Amino acid sequence: MPEHITRKIGIYGGAFNPPHSAHVLCARCAVQALELDRLIVVPSGISPHKPEPRLAASAKDRLELCKIAFGDIARAEVSDIEVQNTAGRSYTADTLRIIMEREQRRGEDLKLYLICGTDMFVTLPDWYDAEFIFKSTIIAHCARPGRTADEGAPDFPAYAKAVTVGMPQIEVSSSQLRAALAQGGGLGLMHDAVYAYIVKNRLYGVEPSLAWLRRKAYELYKPKRVLHAAGCEEEALRLCERWYGASATARDADNCAQFCREAQTAAMLHDATKKLALEEQLALCEKYGVKADEEEKRYANLLHGKTAAAIARAEFGVNERVAGAIAFHTTARADMNLLEKIMYLADYIEPTREPFDGLSELRQLAYENLDGAVYFSLCLTADDLKRRGIDIHKSTAEAIHFYS
Repeated sequence: MPEHITRKIGIYGGAFNPPHSAHVLCARCAVQALELDRLIVVPSGISPHKPEPRLAASAKDRLELCKIAFGDIARAEVSDIEVQNTAGRSYTADTLRIIMEREQRRGEDLKLYLICGTDMFVTLPDWYDAEFIFKSTIIAHCARPGRTADEGAPDFPAYAKAVTVGMPQIEVSSSQLRAALAQGGGLGLMHDAVYAYIVKNRLYGVEPSLAWLRRKAYELYKPKRVLHAAGCEEEALRLCERWYGASATARDADNCAQFCREAQTAAMLHDATKKLALEEQLALCEKYGVKADEEEKRYANLLHGKTAAAIARAEFGVNERVAGAIAFHTTARADMNLLEKIMYLADYIEPTREPFDGLSELRQLAYENLDGAVYFSLCLTADDLKRRGIDIHKSTAEAIHFYS
């Protein structure tokens, strides 16, 4: 006669908008304390409990965020049961029925735990078909230190079973985290890869932490080029402070602080693909649909601006103004906007640049006459290429003509 098996399965649902460190800690503690065979994390599709917040991620994005956040918890899996529900709001009782039906097909007895935090725990009696929930599951309350399973739940029916899963106290909520993300904070309250996905897709009105962007950007560089990137950021910031007020268009489009952030971001990422061989850069062109001319396809040094811009868009979610400043920091182009001029010059004159003829004059001119400095640097480039017998890229030639 086959051995009788009872499987202990935890079900952990919620909006996870976004999933944060307290969510993950609750899941870890539940798996360990309840000795679960499996933990099923169920991000909601349309929640019946909470109105949609102003800064919200789509159900698809929240599903992906959960896969990242809970991905390294042993025996945990993320289910799309509610995300795939196109009929309307998802109710926990209905989700439980679906999971129970699926699991019972395996021919095993089930012991189901419904895992929830305090805010959901105290409202359970008011949920849709609460009687079924209480009869078919054991309520596992992830409680703050000092709380008991029945505390705050006086209306639980006598037949309800509840246990407490103790966990360290972490003061964080999804609403607080969304507000922090929009202000450039929140990084320490979630998995780094969750934050990376949020930045990449610009969820929750995120303003990425410059420190995080800098760290991620520098991981793409050879060690000796990190100093150059840091120098470019420093120079770009000084140039912004000098020249931002000279451009009424830029002043009307964004405030100065945001413009400086964009310049710093462009400086951090401008050489993100510099270390890659030509073949690798051509592969990036194919992957991201980068349009490159025949000359760029022959020289990695010419191509890296466009491929770095592609990486900046795809992996860091930068806007087109930042992407443009990165794309043309080597070749320049006619009629550059203010950010493109600043990035082009910052790359040329940053403090760690090895001395060359005309560098001192260019550094002085960059703070006296911006367009004049652009033209002077273009001429220096043209002279250098001529001496080395290299043709000037057409974008550079057009820029020389425009600024002459």
